[in-house]
Amino acid sequence: MSILSNEQDRLKALLNYKILDTLPEKEFDRLTTLASAICETNVSLICLLDDHRQWFKSKTGIDISETPKELAFCSYTILGNELMEVEDASKDERFKYNPLVVSDPQIRFYAGYPLIDQLGNALGTICVIDTVPKKLNAHQKQALKLLADFAIELIQERRNSQEFKYFNKLFKLTNDLICVAGTDGFFKKVNPAFNELLGWDESYLLKISFLDLTHPDDVVKTKLEIDQLEKGIVAVSFINRLRCNDGTYKYIQWATAPEVSTGYLFSIGRDLTLEKQKEILLTNSEHKLRSFFENSQGFMCTHDVAGNFLTVNSSGAESLGYLPEEMTKMSLFDVVPASHHQELERYLALILEKGIAKGIMHTKNKNGSLMIWLFSNVVEEDADGNKYIIGNSIDITERHRLEADLKWTKEMMEHTNEAARIGSWNINLQSNKIYWSDMTKSIHGVSLDYVPTYETAISFFEGTSIDLINCAVEKAINKGIAYDLELKIKTANGELLWVRTIGTPEFKDGVCKRLYGTFQDINDKKKVEEALLNQKSRLRAFVDHAPAAVAMFDTDMKYIAVSKRWIEDYHLKDKEIIGVSHFEVFPHITDEWKAVFARCLKGDIEKDDEYLRKVEGADDQYLQFEIRPWYKFDATVGGVMIFTQDITESIAHREELEKAKILAEDASIAKSEFLANMSHEIRTPLNGVIGFTDLVLKTNLNSTQHQYLSIVNQSANSLLLIINDILDFSKIEAGKLELDVDKTDLYEISSQAIDIISYQVQNKGLELLLNISVNLPRFIWVDAVRLKQVLVNLLGNAVKFTDKGEIELKITALDDPSANEINLRFEVRDTGIGIQEDKQSKIFEAFSQEDASTTKKYGGTGLGLTISNKLLGLMNSQLQLKSEPEQGSTFFFDLKLKTEHGLPMVWENINQIKKEAILSESESINIFKMLAQRLKVLVVEDNLVNKLLAKTIIQRIVPLAEIIEANDGLEAVRLFSALRPDIVFMDIQMPVMNGYEATQKIRALANGKHIPIIALTAANIKGEKEKCLAAGMDDFLSKPFVEDDIAALLVKWNNDLEDTTLISMENENNVEVDPHFDAEMVKEFVDNDKESLIEILNLVLKSIQDSLTMMEQQLANQDLAALNASGHKLFGTAAGTGMNVLSKIAREFEYLDHLEITQTNDLLERVTEEIKLVTFLINDFLQKLD
Repeated sequence: MSILSNEQDRLKALLNYKILDTLPEKEFDRLTTLASAICETNVSLICLLDDHRQWFKSKTGIDISETPKELAFCSYTILGNELMEVEDASKDERFKYNPLVVSDPQIRFYAGYPLIDQLGNALGTICVIDTVPKKLNAHQKQALKLLADFAIELIQERRNSQEFKYFNKLFKLTNDLICVAGTDGFFKKVNPAFNELLGWDESYLLKISFLDLTHPDDVVKTKLEIDQLEKGIVAVSFINRLRCNDGTYKYIQWATAPEVSTGYLFSIGRDLTLEKQKEILLTNSEHKLRSFFENSQGFMCTHDVAGNFLTVNSSGAESLGYLPEEMTKMSLFDVVPASHHQELERYLALILEKGIAKGIMHTKNKNGSLMIWLFSNVVEEDADGNKYIIGNSIDITERHRLEADLKWTKEMMEHTNEAARIGSWNINLQSNKIYWSDMTKSIHGVSLDYVPTYETAISFFEGTSIDLINCAVEKAINKGIAYDLELKIKTANGELLWVRTIGTPEFKDGVCKRLYGTFQDINDKKKVEEALLNQKSRLRAFVDHAPAAVAMFDTDMKYIAVSKRWIEDYHLKDKEIIGVSHFEVFPHITDEWKAVFARCLKGDIEKDDEYLRKVEGADDQYLQFEIRPWYKFDATVGGVMIFTQDITESIAHREELEKAKILAEDASIAKSEFLANMSHEIRTPLNGVIGFTDLVLKTNLNSTQHQYLSIVNQSANSLLLIINDILDFSKIEAGKLELDVDKTDLYEISSQAIDIISYQVQNKGLELLLNISVNLPRFIWVDAVRLKQVLVNLLGNAVKFTDKGEIELKITALDDPSANEINLRFEVRDTGIGIQEDKQSKIFEAFSQEDASTTKKYGGTGLGLTISNKLLGLMNSQLQLKSEPEQGSTFFFDLKLKTEHGLPMVWENINQIKKEAILSESESINIFKMLAQRLKVLVVEDNLVNKLLAKTIIQRIVPLAEIIEANDGLEAVRLFSALRPDIVFMDIQMPVMNGYEATQKIRALANGKHIPIIALTAANIKGEKEKCLAAGMDDFLSKPFVEDDIAALLVKWNNDLEDTTLISMENENNVEVDPHFDAEMVKEFVDNDKESLIEILNLVLKSIQDSLTMMEQQLANQDLAALNASGHKLFGTAAGTGMNVLSKIAREFEYLDHLEITQTNDLLERVTEEIKLVTFLINDFLQKLD
């Protein structure tokens, strides 16, 4: 079955008619009777359908009052607007199974019209039913339609009639005024409420214009409202006043609806007189409150629950330095200091919880001054139920200050009395009651609840003090004499105390009524006085019996006290000098000495540790003296004290010591010169032994030859180490060794220490670890040479005493690594033989090892640890040891060093490590360049062996080099001027002219300013390197040296020779080369070795591409320093592999001094395009090789 789309509206309309379940009504019964007669059926019904049933308002021919809605034929009828007719229900698909069809009442025929009201709601039907099939004729259908229209009219009229009854009852019974009036100003109809409220009867009101009853002040307003209503404009409401029969007026609020067609006004009026009277009273009250609020001298306000001001009185706002309108834009949090915000939050929470709050609040004036308020606030609600707070406060700032001052004064008095141990007491002689203050009780050692009597109070006094106090009290009472005594008491704890008691009598009418005073603990004062007396006695005894000559004078230089030694030294035994002027005792005192005494009396101190006193007729006398003022208790000078001591014997002894010292220094100088000469003389032949054996070991030798020469080389190096240890030990013992502290790369020095012993480690098959914390600073301020010497010594010992396992150099920070000065710990750990605990202290002694067997097995001088420890001593540190036999040892020391972080360490080629590599990319390129260069090298050396060694090593490293030889400095200057070499190796100690002078003369030449000069010296003494650099040399190499040392220096200084060498090569070869990529130059580097050429060029391609990526990133990050570094690296790669254009662009990056976007973008574009070009050229060259 279908459902109407407006079903809910239909059901609601049906209920509004209030007809369901009502009693039968004859008007509806007539209709059903007439319908049954006209249509000739047994049953006729008026049905109304709600949500679950059809209910019969009227029925003919059936006794039931309702049926379920789902069985109702009428449910279909209301779906349309026309007649629904079912001729035979047993044959209709909709109804043939309906229980009303298949069983009683056996319905066969049905015809019905829907009952539709004016709003289109189908409320029900009027229908006819029969038990036999049939069909209505047209006349019957028309009649049934008319009956349906009449039925719906009855339903509507029934509701209207009911509503009229309700309205009429309301019209008569309501207290509101209800009327119909005309726009002409006359009432047409009024309800009884007019008479009840106004006192006028209906007949009178219908005769007069209602404007005559309107208050004169409201007539114009009322006319305007009527004009609007006449035009159909409805006002929500308006108020006017109507006159009552007794002459008073009532406030009436009108709601009026006009009927424009008739000119009638339908109005309802409500009496608002009482509300208006209340409103007036409220307005008056509010006005008074507002006047009180605004004129109050305190701070009055209202604020919301969050503390935002709603209103503030003028006086309150002014007291804080604001206008009221300013404060309504502020909150309590703006005027309460931040330090009191927590208290403010507690106040807001408390007043919301309790509804009231009282207390003290601190505020900050606009000018920054602080104010204190006593407040009493309550919570109220507005008409909408929103809570707000009414605040009333008075300014207690001044009162608070006075109270604080009073409290402070009271506390100060109490603290003063407490500090001074002063109590009070009072005796009422009329009541015989005694009062003791808390401090008085404390002095007596009794509890605070102790109640004294006169007898008990006197009993505390001890010995003669009892008689003294009794006598004093008696005189005070009888004669009015006050007293002030210092007496002894014995406290309740048995302690003897000195006290000061003051008593004052109070008389009235000649009779002592009261005795009062103070009681003070002066025990400490008495002790001080006794101590002072004792001190004076001791001082007197000290001065009298001092072993030195001491005298004390007043400001007139009269003697106050002297020591016996003074009397003896100055031969005054037979003279009485106390109270006598010093100038009388010694009448020949010079004016110079009198001036000295005068200065000391003004506060100066005069002393001389070695004063020569000439005495007539006797030997000269050396004195040590001091004259200083002494001060009285008020810090004024009370006089002077003179101390003298005869040091004649000490001076003589000192002169003897100075002579001995000169002899010792001469011996030390001779020793130092001997050591320096020995160092030079021993190192010179050792240079030849070590250098040439190193070179021969790199030639083709049979195993026996290699073994023998290795022994020679190792023995020579061992001898060198022993010589260095002995020389260092000698310098340390002589106090001649000084530290040279400078900025040092921590990572570099640690790596160098590891490199030095790596060969020994490899020979023994050990694992070598370098463990440096990643967050350590890059640079430290330290003597790099001596720190490396200590580390190498510790690492060397570790290698020597370890046969298997590992050796570790570990460096960690003991403090915050980001600080400018931190403690670093250096540790060397091994897995060697370890050291017995009882032998650990012995190994730090000079020339000592753990035991004799160790020396025999491992060798050594036993000086290494001693020297290391003494070097660390100069660095304010010392070696420490942790060791277990057969487990290994850990030597460590801590250094507090100034640091600088610098740029982080980066392994530029980490991703290129595919196999073992000896040199980095940049180093290998420099070596290849160097092999191809025709360098001119000047070797200046007077020792033929050392000269031959240097020549041989250089020729091995740079086969094409031209070596120029000079035997002394003078010849070196001449050859340099004539031949202009590219680099100079300069010996220091030579005949005719030494290396220092030769270097200075070369630097003075026009072509000698920028040529590297490397010092070669056998000296190993403090300051040698500095002297070489100061003379103008660029670097320093100590003899003996080996091939690797020379090679490292040539690589290091080769960059400075790049431009000159490359230019000379180009001119010499005189061939046209591609400026973008000189393939012939690279081929020459590798001597046309195809495999090496391919490997190097692939490495170059990877390197330049990596450089471009890094430079792009660094430019994006605006990192100028990193960009300079990348430019330098790219320059080295490009210049060393024949990419001249690229090297010039890279050099521009290297020397950029600021970042300017247009310039840097142009450079980046140029370098990008050039790298693309050389990449193409190199790849093309590599393809042709294949």
